[in-house]
Amino acid sequence: MGVIPHRLYKTTTAGTRWAVTNYPHPDLSVVAFYSPEIGMATGKLSDQTVYRTLDGGTTWESFPSPRTGWGMDIEFAPGDPSMIWIADESGQVFFSADTGGTWTVQLSVGGNHQLRDLAIVSPTHGWLLGDDGRVYRSSNGGDPPVAVRGEASGLPHAFALEQNYPNPFNPETVVRYRVPVASDVKLVVYDLLGREVTMMVNDRKEAGSYEVKFDGTGLASGVYFYRLQAGYFMQTQKLILLR
Repeated sequence: MGVIPHRLYKTTTAGTRWAVTNYPHPDLSVVAFYSPEIGMATGKLSDQTVYRTLDGGTTWESFPSPRTGWGMDIEFAPGDPSMIWIADESGQVFFSADTGGTWTVQLSVGGNHQLRDLAIVSPTHGWLLGDDGRVYRSSNGGDPPVAVRGEASGLPHAFALEQNYPNPFNPETVVRYRVPVASDVKLVVYDLLGREVTMMVNDRKEAGSYEVKFDGTGLASGVYFYRLQAGYFMQTQKLILLR
């Protein structure tokens, strides 16, 4: 008897109808989606590859991973689809900072203990359940060695758009943002009606922390918004010009 392939189904009708996607491998054990478009999936030990879709499952890209067991859970960081964790049955946690393109081992509990479930509530805080009778907690993005290397090199480990300072301001303020991997970056200021006021950044940026000065001279007092888009990451903050 041949192996019955696993299939990945998708609904866009709140579950009333389902259609088969083009997931490319017959082994599939876990899937997670950050949005209707961005998703990750992986399978059994027979296929250590991880798969990524950026168009809701129509097409998939494949990337190698260091997994040594079945994938048990996949979690995205809320607000940052570049950061992804996978727990597997061999007792290891794998981390990607570039939406699944590359992976590193963050944790290995040893003893062939399966890791059952991940709960990631922010880019730095999460919990992990294993069958060794323990619940693991992280408040630094999952792994101290990774955090130490990031601090020593001066490179951030997550995308972030900080609140401008000062705020309120007149007429100048500073906006800071962080990029953990090389990305095409746009930083745009909008008015309350969503009209573009100025493009502060529109460039390819290497991994690092940046700041840019915004000059509100010639603008009316009021509330404005600035939005950072870097790769698949997007975040918006509010600034107030007060004369």
